[in-house]
Amino acid sequence: MSLSVFPWELSIEADGGPADPPAAAPPDSRLNRLPCEVTTVTTIGSRARVGLAVPSRSSPR
Repeated sequence: MSLSVFPWELSIEADGGPADPPAAAPPDSRLNRLPCEVTTVTTIGSRARVGLAVPSRSSPR
């Protein structure tokens, strides 16, 4: 899947690494969080293209 968003609609935060337990969400204005792994970062001028790996999730039927 491919997705394009405006830079002001997205923020990326580190979770501290696989050895650290998930931290509680900080009180801020972000409404949705997507746990994923950053796989690539490609800079294009003053912009960046970020590749993310999201674990698949089977949906109940």
